[in-house]
Amino acid sequence: MEDGTYLVLVSDEPDAMKLPVLALEREGYSVRRVCPRDIPAKLTGDAVSLIIVDASGPHTHALKVCAALQSHPETADVPVVVMVDSGDEATRRALSGTHAADVLVSPFPSQGLLERVRMVLAPEQR
Repeated sequence: MEDGTYLVLVSDEPDAMKLPVLALEREGYSVRRVCPRDIPAKLTGDAVSLIIVDASGPHTHALKVCAALQSHPETADVPVVVMVDSGDEATRRALSGTHAADVLVSPFPSQGLLERVRMVLAPEQR
């Protein structure tokens, strides 16, 4: 990982995301949490390397978040990893038609998230 890698975690359940955020920060990533309703406005002007969307929250509709990110010039090219519940097959199928770089099915170990983040960021950091 390079210094200055800035990740955004989109979630309406910040307490549920404490462990993933801690794991990412321990690896040296800078992580900012943003509510789904603030996408993409809160990201304007930021040099975001990756956006992680927690689709398990009651107000986070992954398809709407991905569409909003893709339609905004400053976030259209930023890779997105979406975390979905294991039983949410409909969202997983629908995400295949979006610009989501990867889908991570929960529950997952922190190491699984770190591996996905590294994999998605690898082309950018070469």
